[in-house]
Amino acid sequence: MQHLKPEDLKNLTPEQLQELQKQNCVFCHIISGKIHSKKVYEDERVLAILDINPASQGHVIIVPKTHATIMPQLSREETAHVAITTKIISHAILKGMNCGGTSIFIAQGIAAGQRAGHVIVHVIPREKEDGILLNPEDGEKTSAIDQTSITKESPTKEIDLDELSRLMK
Repeated sequence: MQHLKPEDLKNLTPEQLQELQKQNCVFCHIISGKIHSKKVYEDERVLAILDINPASQGHVIIVPKTHATIMPQLSREETAHVAITTKIISHAILKGMNCGGTSIFIAQGIAAGQRAGHVIVHVIPREKEDGILLNPEDGEKTSAIDQTSITKESPTKEIDLDELSRLMK
């Protein structure tokens, strides 16, 4: 499967494509131990390691052990476990580093700044006015959008919480 031509990729089953992605995924190699990392936490479902390109000291990334490119590819149970682990890691960073806060984010898709083909949750220790930009390649921040003009010009629909709850089940 390593030397496939573009036309061969079209003929792969979803399972074969996922296996190929896993074989070429740096985070799957880290999880398997083929690539060294500085582990912060590990259990049967997730691995938390120090980021090799940290935004600040103590920047931790949490990766599910199941190969998934984006969150919707994880099961509900895996997603819940990642979220609980994120909460625990964030709390440990806040307490252990005595920092002012943490930024927690997941980039899904190239447009959102995702650089690796594996779900990654970033937990970044923060201090007030630390100068950290979550998307440094975006450069200067644009001016704030006038929310009033958007509300007046755009039709809005209230979120039906019952429907949202049903969809989440």
